[in-house]
Amino acid sequence: MKTISVISKHSGCGQTMIVVNLASGLKRKGHRVLIIDSDPKGKIPDWLGINQKRNKISDADNKNLTISNSRLGMDLLSYAPESSDNTIIDFPASDMLAYDYVLIHPINYEDFRLLNRITDAVIVCTDLSHTNELEEFKALEQCMHDSTGKENCIKLILPNKINTKEWEHNSRQLFALAYYVGFERIADPIPYCERIHDLPSQGHTVWELRQENIKDAFMRLVEAVENI
Repeated sequence: MKTISVISKHSGCGQTMIVVNLASGLKRKGHRVLIIDSDPKGKIPDWLGINQKRNKISDADNKNLTISNSRLGMDLLSYAPESSDNTIIDFPASDMLAYDYVLIHPINYEDFRLLNRITDAVIVCTDLSHTNELEEFKALEQCMHDSTGKENCIKLILPNKINTKEWEHNSRQLFALAYYVGFERIADPIPYCERIHDLPSQGHTVWELRQENIKDAFMRLVEAVENI
């Protein structure tokens, strides 16, 4: 079993979109996949067509955690944090071991810190339109190290929302990150496409789009995750 947290440094970096489509891609390759979601707004349950009462973090124990099946084939454990204290969720080990991949979707850094004890690797979604991505990444890396004590837990940096009209700027940001972390830790960029924004309301994934370049980009991401 591999447990992977997908986080983002900025809102709108496509964190939710990455989690759902990555989970779907892994499922399509025959893997058993569970998503752990702490978003109280319920974007992922709605996307997956799950009408589930969210587990309360104070109730989280082996008896009360509920895992739901989705029509897209991935399973979902959705909970709503009630506070920002140091409560640790006691995930049922037997249930977790039933999956090949557990993808964690923390809504903020505090949730990630609480879930970090079960995290094997981290994927960071970035937005290359910002001018100081490298400095912000270094700050995130240091913060993660200070709070978790783990070294090199960030396995992939995923450049998302690439605007081809700003490729010169994107390239500068991308190469600055690559020279710092190593090119092997930079995932292939995900092309920006307005059609992706309609997928949650349609209950679809990128695999149902006609754009082969988008599907190819996500398949390369799936393969990169399999190689972590």
